[in-house]
Amino acid sequence: MINHSYNLPQNLLRYVQILLVLFVGMFSEQATSKDLGSDVIGVTQGSKEGGDNDKKPKDEIKSSMAVSNPTTLSASGFVGGPFFPNSVIYRISNPSKATLPWSVSKNSSWVNLSTASGNLAPESFVDITVSIANAAGVLPAGLHDDTIIFTNTSNGVGNATRSISLLVNPLPTFTLNYAAGSGGTLSGQVSQVVNQGASSSQVIAIPDAGYIFSMWSDELTIATRTDSNVSGNLNVSAIFVRDPNPIAHIEPENNSDSDGLNNLQEFAFGTDSNSSTLSPLKFTPGGKVTQTGAPVLLDFAEPGQPRQFNAVFARRKDHDALGLRYIVEMSADLIRWTEVLSEPDVLTEDSNSPIEAVCVLFPESVPVNGNGPQQLPRYFRIGVLVE
Repeated sequence: MINHSYNLPQNLLRYVQILLVLFVGMFSEQATSKDLGSDVIGVTQGSKEGGDNDKKPKDEIKSSMAVSNPTTLSASGFVGGPFFPNSVIYRISNPSKATLPWSVSKNSSWVNLSTASGNLAPESFVDITVSIANAAGVLPAGLHDDTIIFTNTSNGVGNATRSISLLVNPLPTFTLNYAAGSGGTLSGQVSQVVNQGASSSQVIAIPDAGYIFSMWSDELTIATRTDSNVSGNLNVSAIFVRDPNPIAHIEPENNSDSDGLNNLQEFAFGTDSNSSTLSPLKFTPGGKVTQTGAPVLLDFAEPGQPRQFNAVFARRKDHDALGLRYIVEMSADLIRWTEVLSEPDVLTEDSNSPIEAVCVLFPESVPVNGNGPQQLPRYFRIGVLVE
C-alpha cells in the first residue's frame, strides 16, 4: 500500500470550507421553502411571508351571494283584484366555494314568497318567485308598498333588497234606474249606484188589479230581477198589460188583507187587496175618483129640497166585458133585502182610470119582514157576482 499525503495550502483549505458552508445553507433554504409552500394552500388572505398567525384552514373560505334581476314589481288593479303583473322571479346565486345559507323576508301579508330560506351549494342558484297574495283582495284603494330583503345569513356578503308596490284603484260605479210603466208599480230601490262587477238589490214589478206583468224594456221576462256582474249604467222600465182574464188571477173568495172585503170585491171596487186599511170612496163630481174605497151613503138634494139619499160605490168600467155584476140591495130592517134594479148613474169622467164612481137613488119604500107596510129604506149593501 502506498500512502500519499497532500498538504493543501492554507488559503485553499479555507476556500473549500466556505463552499461547503454555502452549499449546506442553500440546501437548508430549499427545505424551508418547501415546508412553507404546503401551508400557503389554506391561506385566503395575507402574504406567503406572513407568520403562523396569518394562516387559515380550507374550511374557512367565505361564502358570497348574488341576486339577479334588478326589476321592481309594480302591480295595479281595482279593489278586490285581480292585479297585474302578478309576480316576478329573482335568482339567488352562490359564486363562492362555500355553502351559502340564505333567507328572504317581507313585511306585508299581501306579498307571497315561494321560498323563505335555504342552503345553497357552491356555484349553484335558486329562483324565488315574489307574487301578489290573495290577501291583496281586501286592501282599500291607494298605493301600498313593501321591501323584499335577501340576506346572506352567514356573513352578509351580497345582501340585497328589491321594492314592490301595489296600486289599488277604486272600482268604477254605475247607476241603475228602474221605472214602472202604466198598470203597475215597483217594489225595491228604484235608483241604485253599484260597483263594477257587483250586483243590484232586488226590484219587483207588481201589476195593478186588472193588469199583468209583461216584461222589462230590456226584454227580461221575470218580474223579480237582480242584476249581477254590473258593467255599465242601466235604465229599464217594467211593462204591464191588461189582464185578459183578471178574475182568474185574484183568488176571488180569499180575503188577503183581512179588511172585510174578499179579493173579488177588492177587484170590483178598485181597492188594494194587500192593504188592511179600508177607507171610504172619494171622488170629484164630473172629475175623477180620488180615492177608491168602501161604498158610501150620500145626500144629493139641493138646499131646501127633500133628501135624496144615494148608495155611491166604485165600479170597473170594463165590468160588462169581465162578466162582473154589481147588485144593489136596500133594507128597512136589516132582515129583508130588496134589489134595486135601476141602472146606476155615473158620477165621474176620467178616461185614464179603469174605475168610475156611480150611484143608485134610494127608493121611497121597500118591503119589510112579515106582512107590515113598506117602509123607507135605511140601509144598503153592494154585492158582486161573476156571471
